[in-house]
Amino acid sequence: MLTHGIESELQGPTPRSLCLRDRKGAVGRWVGRLFILPHTIIGLFLLGSAVTSTVLFVRVWLFGEEYTTHIVRKTETKGAKGGMHYAFECEFDVDGNVHMIRIPVDKETYAAMKVDDSIDIRALGSSPDRGQWIRLEGRSPLKEALDPWGSALFWNAIVAIFVWIFYVAPIRMWFLVRNGVPTPGVVLSVREIHGKSGKSYVIRYKYTVSDAFGLPGEEFIGTMSSTKSTAACAREGDQVTVLYYPSKPKRSLMYKYAGYKVM
Repeated sequence: MLTHGIESELQGPTPRSLCLRDRKGAVGRWVGRLFILPHTIIGLFLLGSAVTSTVLFVRVWLFGEEYTTHIVRKTETKGAKGGMHYAFECEFDVDGNVHMIRIPVDKETYAAMKVDDSIDIRALGSSPDRGQWIRLEGRSPLKEALDPWGSALFWNAIVAIFVWIFYVAPIRMWFLVRNGVPTPGVVLSVREIHGKSGKSYVIRYKYTVSDAFGLPGEEFIGTMSSTKSTAACAREGDQVTVLYYPSKPKRSLMYKYAGYKVM
């Protein structure tokens, strides 16, 4: 039976007034937040581009019309890494207005076609300069529409890890210490992890959530990671105070190793 006493500062009304346990750690978090901010903005831009590309594809599919363009100029430019880029500059008529588009092509297509050759496209009559389907062998409008999603998802998957570390996790911890319900818990195991930035500790614990009548109810197992030196002293069988959300009792933490404390 647990005999651990709940800290007096947790026995008052909520929401509680908090302060940081470690202000040096807070400086590191703010440096991380400032570092990840421009990367987050880039991620949002990539997602916006991917959505725009998909919307354009659907619009051209549903409302596009077929046009025939003619090559008026062939261009080849040297890339930053030394490779060559090939393209056709083509023009076509939409309701009496001449529009010009640039079509990037591979070396073989560039060599096989000449000025005045025709290329069929599908485009929107209202905005023919955007999202055209190019009717050339080896070109897939669907693939070209979905390609931006690869970069967007890859970039944002990496950024999401750091957003969780520097933004989401601290905010969730702050809300939990500020509003969580305290209950006695016991440490089940402590695992030490050695990383490039130093040691961290993964602590498993169990706790019991009170039922509607204030009596011990369901038991839960929680896991908490901590880089605090105090976590090095944690041992199996230690009795601790656990804070949990009443509406989501699986969401919890050990107060002793939280980044915030009650003032």
